[in-house]
Amino acid sequence: MRKGKGHITSGQYRQLYNLSQNENRRLRQRLDKLQNDYNSLKTAHNKMFKDKETLDGMPNVKRVLQMTEGLLGATGCFYG
Repeated sequence: MRKGKGHITSGQYRQLYNLSQNENRRLRQRLDKLQNDYNSLKTAHNKMFKDKETLDGMPNVKRVLQMTEGLLGATGCFYG
């Protein structure tokens, strides 16, 4: 700011504009990444929910999965 004038110079205005544009670009990139992550999680959740509904209609498969989880838990094996 020029001393005693109370106004910014055109160079200072350009600097502020460039800073705000860079910040805006950075925030938009973060927003896009978060939206992509959210959409991926939402798709995975819907797929798991659909698989769960399928397993609820198949008690034998559900029982086998529970036995397998019990065996893996007893042996100390973990899967993920």
